[in-house]
Amino acid sequence: MRAVRARCGGSALILAVIIVSVMAGMAVSLLTINVYQGKASTRGVSRESALTIAESGMDVMRFRLNTWTGGSPLTTVGPVSLGGGTYTATVTPAFSGTAGTYTIRSVGTTGTETRGIIAVVTASVTSVWGNGLVGDLSLTTSGSSFSDSYNSAAGTYASQATNYDAVNLKYYANTSGGLSSNGDISLSGGTFYGNVTPGPTGTLSSSAYISGSSAPAAAPQVFPPYVYTPPIAASGAYTQSGGTNTLTGGTYRFTQFTISGGGQLTLSGDVTIYVDAKFTSSGGSSKIILAPGARVQIHHGINDFTLSGGGVMNTSQIPSDFQVFSASTTKVTYSGGSAFHGAIYSPTADMTISGGSGFFGAGVGKSVTMSGGATFHYDEGLGASGTPGAYVLAAWREFAQAEWLAWAP
Repeated sequence: MRAVRARCGGSALILAVIIVSVMAGMAVSLLTINVYQGKASTRGVSRESALTIAESGMDVMRFRLNTWTGGSPLTTVGPVSLGGGTYTATVTPAFSGTAGTYTIRSVGTTGTETRGIIAVVTASVTSVWGNGLVGDLSLTTSGSSFSDSYNSAAGTYASQATNYDAVNLKYYANTSGGLSSNGDISLSGGTFYGNVTPGPTGTLSSSAYISGSSAPAAAPQVFPPYVYTPPIAASGAYTQSGGTNTLTGGTYRFTQFTISGGGQLTLSGDVTIYVDAKFTSSGGSSKIILAPGARVQIHHGINDFTLSGGGVMNTSQIPSDFQVFSASTTKVTYSGGSAFHGAIYSPTADMTISGGSGFFGAGVGKSVTMSGGATFHYDEGLGASGTPGAYVLAAWREFAQAEWLAWAP
């Protein structure tokens, strides 16, 4: 009897050990599956992030093509940090401002994941600066506003404004530029030499004199979004109240930018300034001065961009020497006391131009308002100085790992 019980007890023990072993194995398997699923989920997020970063690199390179104004041929942008990863983008053949078809390759990396995009871009017939003053959604003028065009490569505006309109008692230069919008245009008085072009389904409301066509556009204009991607770390805020200061050639980045109290900032050489947030130059005689030979680009992130007070004094009077690119979704304002010679690209911000000192160059805004007797003179040289047209995507695809490993710069 005892032998039987012993045998039964031994069998139960063996069975218990087997059950425990099986359960332990199942637990290990479940844990392994959970760990694998977690890693797979993390990898999936990283892969999607890497592709998004690669797309951003492609957009940045296309924007560089659209805003190229000379200098060394454009070949590579990056590596640039973005969203916890990096991108490197190249263009082939090297871009020197010649219109044509180009190939962009962009690789995005997050953690251990890398994905790449190859895109073919070609120049459209629409300049990144439009063909004058452009409000994507709308354009409005009031008072005795005025517009015409000239070519800075042929000399000063004054030397070209020799045409006399005996009916309107106005001198003007050329009529190659104009006002346009992808939406409605409203002109309350004023004199405009050139075309005034509402969008394909937009309307024109006008009590102004228009020398050219006022027919709607056959197709909407395309303006690539500006992506703010500063390549260096910020050195804090730039604040100047009164006095004078100088920034020499180089690249600068500030969290915000303020000139007030009659302060005067001189920029000399090739200067590139990145401003993360609010940009303000205002108050009395506060102004930005471009020294002879200076070429300046200002890249702006969020919040308002304001140039008032003494405005900007561009010594060369060549608009391509002072260019502003803004990602603002609020407003961009110019109301300076000095004539403005420059170009402002802010396709997602409401742009306001006021004052009678004159705006010489080009402007693109989400909406545009000219008031207070503002005058606008489109510089035809902007369309001929290395900006053959806005580059648009013809085709793109993700390219395989073997391709980008063989290509990687």
